[in-house]
Amino acid sequence: MNIIFPTDLLQAISGGILYSSGSAIWIMRSQSRRADSLRTPLKPHRYLPWHEASLLPEPLYEAIPFIYILIGILLQSHTEATMTHCAGYAAITLGLGLLIIRHRNRTPREHPHPLHLKM
Repeated sequence: MNIIFPTDLLQAISGGILYSSGSAIWIMRSQSRRADSLRTPLKPHRYLPWHEASLLPEPLYEAIPFIYILIGILLQSHTEATMTHCAGYAAITLGLGLLIIRHRNRTPREHPHPLHLKM
């Protein structure tokens, strides 16, 4: 079987499918939690309802953190140079930071986070 389908190719394809499906699930769950549509009215866009000031279609905007993380992982796993490893760490950190910011912006403000203490 390894002659017809190399193991590395199968691993790459299955990893890509799992990563993209996990990203799509995260995006769909995040869309259902959006609280910003309650505060600001959305303008119609040619793809989906979206902010008028956005230059990107909404699906691409939602996928940006996952694209950064994927680029960082690829830089980490397929290069030997130290500078590209640093760039990979930076891309992963940027992607995770964007995910954290989006999660914080999409949680309802009426319900405080359970880890916040009232003083």
